[in-house]
Amino acid sequence: MRLDPARPVREDQLGQAGKDASCAKDLFLGRPPIHTVCNARERPRPQPHCLPELVHVRPEYPVLRYPEPVPSRHTIRLQHVDLVALAAFQIGAFAQVHDEKFRLARSDRSWLDDLKQAVRKLPPDDFFSWQEADLTVSRYHLVNERVGASTLATQQAKNQLPLRVPARQSSWNESGNLFEWKFESIGIGVDGAACIRHRARLVRDATVDEVTTDYHILIQDIFRHLVPVARSLLEGLSRADGPLDSVEFVHPDPNRLDTYIASYECLDIDFTAVDEQGEPLPLPAKRLVAESLDAARQLAALSRMSRIEPDLYDPLKLQKFKDADIGNREDELWIVNSNRMVRSNPDRKNRHIIHFYEDVLCLVELGLQQLAVLEYVDAWLHEARGQFRRQLMSSKSHDADVGRILIDFERVLDLIEQPGGLTAGIRHAFFRQVADRLVQELRIPAALAQAQEAVSMFAQIASAAFTFKVFVSSEATEVTVRRLTWIIMIGTLIGAIIAITATILAGG
Repeated sequence: MRLDPARPVREDQLGQAGKDASCAKDLFLGRPPIHTVCNARERPRPQPHCLPELVHVRPEYPVLRYPEPVPSRHTIRLQHVDLVALAAFQIGAFAQVHDEKFRLARSDRSWLDDLKQAVRKLPPDDFFSWQEADLTVSRYHLVNERVGASTLATQQAKNQLPLRVPARQSSWNESGNLFEWKFESIGIGVDGAACIRHRARLVRDATVDEVTTDYHILIQDIFRHLVPVARSLLEGLSRADGPLDSVEFVHPDPNRLDTYIASYECLDIDFTAVDEQGEPLPLPAKRLVAESLDAARQLAALSRMSRIEPDLYDPLKLQKFKDADIGNREDELWIVNSNRMVRSNPDRKNRHIIHFYEDVLCLVELGLQQLAVLEYVDAWLHEARGQFRRQLMSSKSHDADVGRILIDFERVLDLIEQPGGLTAGIRHAFFRQVADRLVQELRIPAALAQAQEAVSMFAQIASAAFTFKVFVSSEATEVTVRRLTWIIMIGTLIGAIIAITATILAGG
């Protein structure tokens, strides 16, 4: 018997697999299960010949599988998709000439003020309007009238906001059949990381399947554009005076740039759910996700930009998607996962919400820059440890070379910051909640722990090397003293013998 998901089925018509699926759906909808067979200990083992057309089992995935996607009763149609693609990398990874000067300049927390004045003197090129470079400010602070609800307006946050250089051309480029995109700006952080920002938008209404299909075409077009943008940025910084005077950067090739890129996406969407007759469902976002398995599956697939398949988004897995929603309003969704943030707010045209979302985008940029910096520190320390060992083992090793490595090591240490620095002093409760979730999803604590472990290993190697050097020096000093003592004793003895001999000869 084939089950039709669009038509209710009585319990006596359900086979064992149907009862399991019905039980899972009850759990997803928050209802107590009506089938006691969900208990694995009490459930009888299904016969191999049961429901041959409905399910089959793959050895690598011993779960309920479907031969084809189940038809949906409810369809999500997207009327608005605003996608912001962010890609951050550490500029210091491409500094080749006078890179130590770049590290020295970056260690000054106010160096972006001097860099702003320097890059404003550059003529515009194919990508940037250098004359319009300016330090970022909290957009929400400009319209916020609530006391004690600051986002990025605190003193701690102000010291971390990037220097933003806008794009010279803002024309839209077509991508696939559904999207158009443009390069928007680049932000240079206080820690020397750059974050490239692209924006894309939906040109017509589409289903989730259509959007996720064209998304992969869009993201390839954007990532191909990263290399020329990064090259133009590094060329401009090589020409700039001020704190980066005489510092030269190499042109990044795609493979090397991809090694240092940390990327993330933010989606602002507006959608409706319709039934089989095309009639909209009058349900707010949270109730729609809670009561429509089809709608929840499609929105979960959108948040992952993957295909809508029942075996990938079964009711139990969709519960995690429901739990990931941190939005407070009944008509709002705010999903933060490891790859992207998806937001749906009916009041997205309200100026307060527009500026609040701009601060959220800046927060994502700061988090990505911190992740890119920590990964760069880990790679730099790995290379510095090898260079340090080679200098120590070299017969022509000079203390000046070893000391230079240690000085660079000290200047790199100030790049390691605690993730809590992103939210220090922030009073807006929901903004802090977004920041805390973002820090966890970007795995910044794990990257921080890895960088700290690399620092510890480097420090242990340096400590052991200098302990050995002091020991060798002390041994050499002791041998030298012993030799001098013997020379003095022998010289004294020879002098005494000569004196006695001279006395005897004089007396004879």
